[in-house]
Amino acid sequence: MPKYLITALLLLLLIAIVVGFAALNATPVDIDYLLGTTTMPLPWVLLLALSSGFVLGLLVMVIAIFRARGEVRRMRKERRAMEAELKNLRSLPLRNS
Repeated sequence: MPKYLITALLLLLLIAIVVGFAALNATPVDIDYLLGTTTMPLPWVLLLALSSGFVLGLLVMVIAIFRARGEVRRMRKERRAMEAELKNLRSLPLRNS
């Protein structure tokens, strides 16, 4: 069985589970936050929580990637300087002791 077919079937199964969960748990829930209170259906609350967690995780990951790229840039610059120094040291004549 092709790999994409298995992936498509698993995706359809996941969608069916999510739709079934949303249909069975459509009761409204109260959400209290700093600026007030609101009432939303439970699936929307869960979707909002998962989405905000995904966005925050993505933001942290992007910050970490930029820091790592900066460190890679710094290390490459340092490596070039060390290679230049090594080349200069190799070109020096040896002294007789």
